[in-house]
Amino acid sequence: MGSCTVMPQGCQKIEDFNNVVPEDMNLSFLIALVSNNGDYTCVVTYPENGREFHLTRTLTVKVVGSPKYALPPQIHSPNDLVVYEKEPGEELIIPCKVFFTFLKDSHNEVWWTIDGKKLDDTTVDVTVNESVILTKIEDETRTQILSIKKVTAEDLKRNYVCHARNAKGEVDQPAKVKQKGNECTQPRIWELRSNVAVTKEKRRN
Repeated sequence: MGSCTVMPQGCQKIEDFNNVVPEDMNLSFLIALVSNNGDYTCVVTYPENGREFHLTRTLTVKVVGSPKYALPPQIHSPNDLVVYEKEPGEELIIPCKVFFTFLKDSHNEVWWTIDGKKLDDTTVDVTVNESVILTKIEDETRTQILSIKKVTAEDLKRNYVCHARNAKGEVDQPAKVKQKGNECTQPRIWELRSNVAVTKEKRRN
């Protein structure tokens, strides 16, 4: 029996590999490394009726993240540091960016709610685009970008929450959304009213 690994230049017999050791009918990986990814072919040679025959079986090896380090989803955006300030009529764009460690047979989910309702159940004119990026060990970053083309003053008062779930747990994170200028306008009105009250008090005296 011989063993080989498919390399870019062809098939190379496994001999004196630092990390991959053939042991009789088995092939052992001392430490799982991404560089070990590839197709491995077992070749069995035997004679019959004066002829030599070869049987082959190929398996694909893919190194993935260890279940020992698997975690619940981690929401990178939205977060408490970023505030989405818009004026009515502007476009509101909020990314829901979530990192998932590799977890075998886990169904990774990301979704938005607006005022506690899933997007299919709300009347808000909203668009969502999703993208997925995988690392070499199958960790996943999933991003859902929520977009309202022309946001209204009412939309800027709503609660936008990013949700994520895998086999390890479920998490959520609200986005901080507000209308531009709201915090500056109210103190000025209060100050004006305060001055009027003081003026009236002086006139009474």
